[in-house]
Amino acid sequence: VNYSSPVQIPGTNWKNLSYVNSNVALGAKVTKTDGTLWAWGRGDYGILGLNANTYYSSPTQVGTNTTWAILAHNQGDENNVALATKTDGTLWSWGSGGAGAPSVSGARGYNNASLGAVSSPIQVGRNTTWPKNKNQQWRLSAGKLQVGAIKTDGTLWTWGKNNGGQLGLNQNDDVGNPSGRSSPTQVGTDTTWSRLNASNVSFRAIKTDGTLWAWGYNQGGQLGQNAKVSLSSP
Repeated sequence: VNYSSPVQIPGTNWKNLSYVNSNVALGAKVTKTDGTLWAWGRGDYGILGLNANTYYSSPTQVGTNTTWAILAHNQGDENNVALATKTDGTLWSWGSGGAGAPSVSGARGYNNASLGAVSSPIQVGRNTTWPKNKNQQWRLSAGKLQVGAIKTDGTLWTWGKNNGGQLGLNQNDDVGNPSGRSSPTQVGTDTTWSRLNASNVSFRAIKTDGTLWAWGYNQGGQLGQNAKVSLSSP
């Protein structure tokens, strides 16, 4: 049934929301104030994290964990990857494996190009310094093809596809020579990154000194550089 005005979803302790909207997946993932994770909607490629490809028409809890913190979602026709951190600073992902890496599989950060769709959260590495509280929610962001995160030490990390130089690693994909990453890779050595925002195939970020930085695909001038040249480093 379609609704033309807002209708409340039961509950008063919802906290953080990540919405899935692409040709192959449609739904939502939300954390509650008790640290639990909930999902509903179209579950193609296991994107809801409910260990199934089933559709759910009402909020359904993802596992039993009570330490979920920050959510993000990588959206594209073949790039449906969900990401989340826990309050212990660990990073988790799930969703589509797509066809080939480091395009789609790279966005999950598993360093495994052959792994198919994953329908429940899997930890990305063993690091415990990923953003983990509400004051750091602007430190995890995903675009159509890439993911980026700022760790608690102020370092910047990216992974996924790099067709527009959006990983900030001073490289671009060349024919037959892809430069994407299938696991988190540090961008430079700077430790003063503060906020991060990903768009389709680019990033913008703010440092602790208040300066604004941008890189990636720029054919529309979206990097704010008074030019339309793509940039492969911040």
